[in-house]
Amino acid sequence: MPLIPQGGTEDGGRAAAAAARFDAAMAAFGGFETHPKLAVAVSGGADSMALLRLAHAWCGERGGEVLALTVDHRLRPESADEAAAVGAWAAALGIGHRILLPAAPLPGTGVEAAARAARHALLEDACRAAGILHLLFAHHAGDQRETVAMRAARGPGSGASGMAALDWRGHGRILRPLLGLEKADLTACVRAFGQAWIEDPSNASDIYERNRVRKRLAAAPPAALTGLDGGIALAQAARAAGQRDRARRVQAWVRLSPLGFAWVDARAWEGGAGDADLLARLLVCVGGRIHSPGREALGRALAALAASTAFSLGGCVVRPQRGGAWLSRERRAAVAARLRLPRDAAERARVAAVFSAADGEAPPPPTVLAAIPLTEGIDGVCAPPPLGYDPGGARFAPPQGITACAAWLAPSGADLMY
Repeated sequence: MPLIPQGGTEDGGRAAAAAARFDAAMAAFGGFETHPKLAVAVSGGADSMALLRLAHAWCGERGGEVLALTVDHRLRPESADEAAAVGAWAAALGIGHRILLPAAPLPGTGVEAAARAARHALLEDACRAAGILHLLFAHHAGDQRETVAMRAARGPGSGASGMAALDWRGHGRILRPLLGLEKADLTACVRAFGQAWIEDPSNASDIYERNRVRKRLAAAPPAALTGLDGGIALAQAARAAGQRDRARRVQAWVRLSPLGFAWVDARAWEGGAGDADLLARLLVCVGGRIHSPGREALGRALAALAASTAFSLGGCVVRPQRGGAWLSRERRAAVAARLRLPRDAAERARVAAVFSAADGEAPPPPTVLAAIPLTEGIDGVCAPPPLGYDPGGARFAPPQGITACAAWLAPSGADLMY
């Protein structure tokens, strides 16, 4: 377990500037409780230990608390000792800590992607169990450049904007407050704190794509990195504009049922650049997946919508009808979904009243009702009502909402997360 000892060269000025940038990023996020509760993904490296210390100080000023979460994929013999070391460091600071272990081993191929998916699932489940809505990751400016470069190597697409500083998932939101900081800034922070950290030897291995890209960017001239940063900033501005457009369309033309299907008015498709984006996010939300279909597949799907032709894509079935289209999960995908069951009878009654046919809307066709996901109730998994339009007993909790801002935009005051 190669630990970097406490002490070393301090850069108090750089660490103070990094702390100020962190505070500004958290203020820009907003939406925290009066006494905020944060979860921090901590591997033990310099980046995540800096984030843990910064988040702990930020919460301490506000009477809040931090929970450190470490995922141990057990890919290296020393990983258990490293996770235990993080726990000891957290305990010394009065920070709670949990070690999360995957239930199944990683596959022999595609280890990076599989590990990332497993890590996110474990972290989000831990946040849900702890009642924490804000999960912080230590991705910094260098990570952002690597991500964009990796996506660019896969061909043109929407990946030029990189990772979002704020993203919403089914339980809460993911925050990346360090994207404006360099790794050197974070190293200065842990040195200034006198905080030990762990160097993962796998970060130097050329087996992993990200490491190869990191080395290539390190050898690039400064002008190339400046150009890359400028391109990322422009792409992020375009993404933000697209998100605002999508939110407007969702508010005006989309109705998401608490049973996990959606009705989309035909007027939502304006024939503009945002059509593919809106369709992609609808499919991700209803289909329960993390990644959207590719651009070519989305183009074919939009053509099918224009021709009023039903199609399947992204784990969903889209059935055009006069004036719009129904989106529901494919039957084979429905069993993997989960709906959150309200425990309060008054809440159930209110949701049922809001989503009754009294709104003047026709119920969905039987083909849509047949693909309703299973309901996860207090006592386990049970089937939803097989007949009729009775959404009062459950509420859809998708892994990702339709809009990045996750605004609660349902009609009649209903609190459905879009």
